[in-house]
Amino acid sequence: MNIANTYMQTWTYHMKTFNFNAPIFTVLFQYYGSYCLNIKIGFLISIDKRHHDHNPETNVYPSLHTSFSFVFTQDNESFFKNPDMKRLDDEIGDLDAFIKDTEGLIVSDLEEDILDCEIDLRETFGSLAELDCLLAFASCAADMDYVRPQVVGHENKSDDDDHVIYIEGGRHPLQELIVGGNFIPNDTAADNENRINIITGPNFSGKSCYARQVGLLVYMAHLGSFIPCKRARISIIDQILAR
Repeated sequence: MNIANTYMQTWTYHMKTFNFNAPIFTVLFQYYGSYCLNIKIGFLISIDKRHHDHNPETNVYPSLHTSFSFVFTQDNESFFKNPDMKRLDDEIGDLDAFIKDTEGLIVSDLEEDILDCEIDLRETFGSLAELDCLLAFASCAADMDYVRPQVVGHENKSDDDDHVIYIEGGRHPLQELIVGGNFIPNDTAADNENRINIITGPNFSGKSCYARQVGLLVYMAHLGSFIPCKRARISIIDQILAR
C-alpha cells in the first residue's frame, strides 16, 4: 500500500507557519505530535518537548523509538526523522517544486494557445470594445436626452456646407451634470458667410464654457455619438481649437 495514500486517508491535514517562514504542511498525529512537511528539509515528526522527558543538551528523548533521529528544535517543538518520514520524502518528495513546475508548464501551454489565436483574439477584443463604446453612447443618449446630429460629409454636402456648425439648444455635456436642471441651452451658428462669432460678457459669465461646449459637441458628433441639443448640423472638420 502506498504510504502517502495511507496518511492522506488516516489523518486530517492543516497548514502551519513557523517563524522562519518555511511552508509547513501538518497532519495531526495521535501520539507523538504531528507530521509536517518543511520544504527545505522534507517530512518530519513534530512533538511538544514539554510533554516528553529529554536532555536539553543532547536532545535525547528516552520515550521515543530508537528509529527517531533528531533534526532541530524551535520554540516548544522538536522535529525528528524516522523511516516513515524518509519513505514520504522518497514517494512524495518536494511537492512545492513539483507544483511550481506544473504551474509553469500550464502557463507556458496557455501562452502558446493564446499566441496561436492571437489574430482572432485581437479581432474579438476590438469588436467587444467597439460594442461597449456604442452601448455607452446609446445609454448616455437615452438617459441625458441627446439627439442625433446631422453630420455633413463630402457625399451629402452642398456648396454652403463646406464649413457649417449649426447647433440649436446646445448644452455642455459635463457642466449640465454639475448644475442639474438649471443649465441654460445656447445656440451656435457658423458657416461660410458667418465664420466668426464674438462672445462678450463679464468674468465668470460662461464664455469659456460656451466655447468648450461647441468644441465638445463637434467632437462628439465626429465620434458618432448623439449630442445634447435640440438639433444640429455639423460639417466634417480636421481640427478643434478652444481656449
